[in-house]
Amino acid sequence: MDFHYTPLLQRLFTSSRDIAAAHHNEFLTPEHLLLACVQADLFKGIVPLDRLEALRAALVEILDRDLTTSPEPPEPSFLWQRLEHFAALQGLGSQVQTLDITHYLSALYSLEHSFAAQLAERYLGDKGFLLSALIDRLDTDLGTPHNAHSADTTRDEPPAAARFGSGTATEAESTDDWHRHVTCINDHLDSHNPLIGRETELERTIRVLCRLDKNNPLHVGDPGVGKTALIYGLAALIRDGRVPDRLAGARIYSLHLGTLLSGTQYRGQLEKRLLSIIDGMAEEGNAIAYIDEIHNLVGAGQTGEGSLDLANLLKPYLETGSVRFIGATTHEEYNRYFSKSGALVRRFQTIDVPEPSIEETCLILEGLRSRYEAFHDVTFAEGVIEHAVRRADRYINDRRLPDKAIDLIDEAAAYREVHPDGTQLVTRDLIDSVLATLCKVDTLRPDDDSDHTALRNLRPELLRRVFGQDRAIAEVTEAVMMSHAGLTAPDKPMSSLLFVGPTGVGKTALSLRLAEHLGSPILSADSRQIYRGMPIGTAAPTADE
Repeated sequence: MDFHYTPLLQRLFTSSRDIAAAHHNEFLTPEHLLLACVQADLFKGIVPLDRLEALRAALVEILDRDLTTSPEPPEPSFLWQRLEHFAALQGLGSQVQTLDITHYLSALYSLEHSFAAQLAERYLGDKGFLLSALIDRLDTDLGTPHNAHSADTTRDEPPAAARFGSGTATEAESTDDWHRHVTCINDHLDSHNPLIGRETELERTIRVLCRLDKNNPLHVGDPGVGKTALIYGLAALIRDGRVPDRLAGARIYSLHLGTLLSGTQYRGQLEKRLLSIIDGMAEEGNAIAYIDEIHNLVGAGQTGEGSLDLANLLKPYLETGSVRFIGATTHEEYNRYFSKSGALVRRFQTIDVPEPSIEETCLILEGLRSRYEAFHDVTFAEGVIEHAVRRADRYINDRRLPDKAIDLIDEAAAYREVHPDGTQLVTRDLIDSVLATLCKVDTLRPDDDSDHTALRNLRPELLRRVFGQDRAIAEVTEAVMMSHAGLTAPDKPMSSLLFVGPTGVGKTALSLRLAEHLGSPILSADSRQIYRGMPIGTAAPTADE
């Protein structure tokens, strides 16, 4: 892609070649461009003068030390070509057609084994701060650094925000347009499921928001248990006027880190956008900021050891209470990231959001039943809701209630809508069929009294088919009965049994008969294959195994 250059950048290119010719350098290097920027007073007012003078002296010393002299016009060096390549990549990433000096300075910092990059880091400081301040200056002065060029040429140079695309318009943002970076939950209640239950967690959230100090709730719970639903439930209470006077008319704004990062390229832009949003909320008054996955703010925006992150920027607002914050995260992310910031932990009040029980989930889904029936134009048969909850709890082990149960009835209702049968009835068989598809199995065991019958007949059946192992059968039966009685963790194996004995006494036979009677598939592995050498591709049991 062919790029255009701003008038300022063209003059700096010309100045770079003049500097190279004045020092009789054979090659044009990034050091010439950096010295041209210093001589044009591009960094004046951004970097202290003593640092600029030291940088100028260091660059002149390097150029005078160059032994490759030539009276001919300088040729672009390898590092200069890499500089142009990196600057072009910056332009492609910004989706612009005109490059300016900020693109080249950003690329200069990325050059490895370059004196220019080392000197820039030493004397000009942090790249993000430098470029952010430089963009502000170019926008204010229309690209005219002090004495860099005359006013008649600046009219052709676009402002920095336009040169970098719409994303960097955050540099000129005010508190008047912060709404476009947030989502007001109060205005989107109709598109979300209503909150059912969670009275304890919701009441605690309201109580924390009404505190004088540390009035920032933090919802901690597994994914899918309903942390976001709590916020929509709070917004619904505010809409209906069922909150204390202190929260009457409050607006809840959702902040997403992805939206905050969108369009920002340098360190200062992200912080400016966040502070603009928070200041706008403070001016509006009675605003609540909701930050889902708040642990992502810890470390976001850091560029090195000891530098501030976004979480540190929130601390003054958390202390003053001008804006109340509600955070949400999981137990794992809380322990891994959030808990390491003691200052944040002290300013938030942790509210645990546990997974609801099967009975509570049934009440939640019964409350949502009419919503899904109206949307899919179907009818849920009697007892289907409870059946779906219990089946989801039993067979979907990597997710949490009520989310997995809601997904199951939604999927089953969508299936009936796509495959109408005249009655448009969602039955238990349809729930099982859809669940089998989600679990990637052919069929599921029927959920009836057959389990209890199989357990009652387990010991007699094993004694009838396995001989001489009455004691082992009794212990196996007791372990299986205990697991079905609910005395073991539901997310753990039904039972873990180790059969020990010489060859031929019935260990394998007992395992096969147990799996057969309980209707469970048998998956076998012979550990002798681990120790017996065999060619690759022939790891299969032999006839005697």
